[in-house]
Amino acid sequence: MRSPFPETDPRGTTPALTAPQPDRRWHRSGYTSVALVMGMAVASALAQTTAATPSGVTPAPERPLINQLGSKPGWPMQARLVQATRDHRPLKATVVNTRTGAVERELPVGPGQLDADSQDWIRPLDLGSSLPIGRYELRVPGLEPAAFEVGEQVYRPLHRALLRAFYLQRCGPALNDPESGLAHPVCHADDATLAHTDEVHAKGHALGAGGGWHDAGDYGKYVSTTAVAIARVLAVYERDPARYADDDTRIPESGNRVPDLLDEMRIGLDWMLTMQRPDGAVYRKLGGPNWPHRKAPHEDVVPRLVYGVSSPETAKAAATWAQAARLYAQHDPKTAARYLDAARNSWAWLEAQTGSTQRFDHVEGDDNGSGPYRANAIDNEVSLTHDRDDRLWAATELYLSTRERPFLQRMEEWIPDAPLNLFEWKDPSALAMAYLLWHPALKDRDDLAAPVRQRVLHRARTLAEQHRRSGWGIANARFVWGSNKMTAEEGITLCMAYRIAGNPQHLAAARDQLHYLLGRNHFGKSFVSEVGSDAVREVSHLWFQITRKPIPGLFVGGPNTLEQSNIGPKGRGPLSWIDDNRSYATNEFAVDYNASLIGLLGELETDCHTRQPGR
Repeated sequence: MRSPFPETDPRGTTPALTAPQPDRRWHRSGYTSVALVMGMAVASALAQTTAATPSGVTPAPERPLINQLGSKPGWPMQARLVQATRDHRPLKATVVNTRTGAVERELPVGPGQLDADSQDWIRPLDLGSSLPIGRYELRVPGLEPAAFEVGEQVYRPLHRALLRAFYLQRCGPALNDPESGLAHPVCHADDATLAHTDEVHAKGHALGAGGGWHDAGDYGKYVSTTAVAIARVLAVYERDPARYADDDTRIPESGNRVPDLLDEMRIGLDWMLTMQRPDGAVYRKLGGPNWPHRKAPHEDVVPRLVYGVSSPETAKAAATWAQAARLYAQHDPKTAARYLDAARNSWAWLEAQTGSTQRFDHVEGDDNGSGPYRANAIDNEVSLTHDRDDRLWAATELYLSTRERPFLQRMEEWIPDAPLNLFEWKDPSALAMAYLLWHPALKDRDDLAAPVRQRVLHRARTLAEQHRRSGWGIANARFVWGSNKMTAEEGITLCMAYRIAGNPQHLAAARDQLHYLLGRNHFGKSFVSEVGSDAVREVSHLWFQITRKPIPGLFVGGPNTLEQSNIGPKGRGPLSWIDDNRSYATNEFAVDYNASLIGLLGELETDCHTRQPGR
């Protein structure tokens, strides 16, 4: 029988037709005389980096490059030095306890390695895994020190900032946040009217689609990214709800006896309900007829439009509502029932669609002021030519929430041939397959789980090889739009593999994805705004461009070798990034980016769910 997933790659992934990328719019002194001489030599080599760096590439900082937050106790830690010359001369570093001033350890700087992707000459520093809880500086003679911490709660501020960023992105209500100092009046109160007549509503019909989140640095709202963002965050909650029981994000709903995480995700879930037609179909997106330019949210007063229905978005919404139905039942049964009703309604509409691989209502000009989120010249993965991946996810979530046989039958039909891609709006089916590896409702379905395990392990072998080859320890080889999100998601894939096979290399590689994203990279940057000692500053975000007030917790897209905004360097792999608010192709935030990093943190804080929290 022909696979229902067109052009399935036998290696377990769906190939892109050309180079793929996610869719966005613009969107101390030395200690001895010898040490001092050696330190000056290293500093000189690093200084040459600026002169030797090709035009437009940001030079590496003159300090050890390390995860700026640090690590949990027992995690192996490494740092990197970047040198312009291939210097192998012996050099020692020290780890100093900043409270006591004591030297905790001395360690040699390792031999250099040429990173094939960046062409950086990199020397590693291995700090080991036995540092006690505390705050430290890593010091190399002649260079600036690098601060880090070892502690059980070292990533809690990051968790909080990433989740709280959703609140700062809310659309509609006035924002007055004393914690960040950010404020704006009511925005987009009239969202929105229908752009085109369809079989249910006439053009100009008012949907009352206020609420939700501004998706990224502009003010559009998209079902595709809203759904996958919510789903990734709720998946973290389902595995470890106790971690998110506290009301600690200081959002308006805090203190209502519902976890803040559920309160925040409800903002997106309820907005998607406004995008559902009475027959169950879901409209794709909401935005202006043209892109907004240098306006605060409340200044963007051009009437906004809702654009056509699609079966992929309908399935994504159904999946997320079904997932939410079982997770909100304890705290709000009525809301949970409403979500399940919406999911069933959308599923019924999907089942009534026959005769094509997907339905996608689109009219020329629909993308003039909002992202396409569909197959196009840039986003050309095979998964965008059909909706089976979306339906598989929807059927799986509906089965887990209802235990009804028809949904399981769809899973049995589609899982055997479904490729394993990273979880994103283009193909969300990885979450459906992940459930087979742990969910109690599927524990007896090894016939379905076995091929998924093989796909995960195959993908993990490729990722582990890329991780080994990379001087920066990056498992994701695709430096395209949203590469940081992809790096986080591939870290989750490595965690899945670790749970299956127990290979410590997979766990180490998964952790290294987090270390890379939080500062152990060529730029020495934490890619999350206001998190870390040297975090990204110039996020591509309309509101920030106007107010110049930092917006905490925004996880930016990262290196993009095509750099479509023409601000940063092109064709330099992991060096194709710039901390410039004009570079929407490398330095824009999006809600689904934040969700992926929340997902990776959720995995790593329990060693990929191989131990219980706190053990």
